Amino acid sequence: MSPYDLPDYHALIRGIRAIDRAGGDSTVARLVCADWLDEHGEADHAELIRVDTEPEADEATERKLMRRQFELTSTVARRAFPASGDGDGLKGRGWADGFVDKIDCTLAWWLTHGPDLCRRHPVREVVITGALLEDAQAIHREGQDFFYRLAVDGEAVSTPAVRLAQRLSEMALSAGEGDGHLPDVWRETIGKTCLRWAESEADRQHGTALP
Repeated sequence: MSPYDLPDYHALIRGIRAIDRAGGDSTVARLVCADWLDEHGEADHAELIRVDTEPEADEATERKLMRRQFELTSTVARRAFPASGDGDGLKGRGWADGFVDKIDCTLAWWLTHGPDLCRRHPVREVVITGALLEDAQAIHREGQDFFYRLAVDGEAVSTPAVRLAQRLSEMALSAGEGDGHLPDVWRETIGKTCLRWAESEADRQHGTALP
């Protein structure tokens, strides 16, 4: 079994997530996770965390750290990113402090891979994109069926995924009117809702849901 699938690792990720959400400094918690990864055969990821959380240094040292960071990120991504997570629905991902920090993807991709990603990384931001979500008029016109179909297309037809799709459709139906473009605040709310859902699913799957 991969270290990333162990309950102890998920507990460490939950701890980092809780500190970040409270607005604290999760550096120490990330370094504890680095030690754990070292002990479980993931030395590259451990080093990436330490490089990313290194205090600011002189220019020459910073350039050296940035080169090493690039090398490690490429290596770690192949092991620490969810299996089959790459695909047409993944538009981009950003790393910070040793982990995937931001995801830019379609809703179908997130419904399928979001919970697994949140078991492995303390993701801070999710941006849902795609041509369908650019057209607010289509969302208003198609309502719940619009999001349910996305869930089906993403092969994520579990009850929690459908429940999320229904919730998002209700949010879409109450979104801003006028020129047909999605308000920024609506985009932010969709991203936050999707992130919370995936975190909750990750915790539930490991039997560690918060009360």
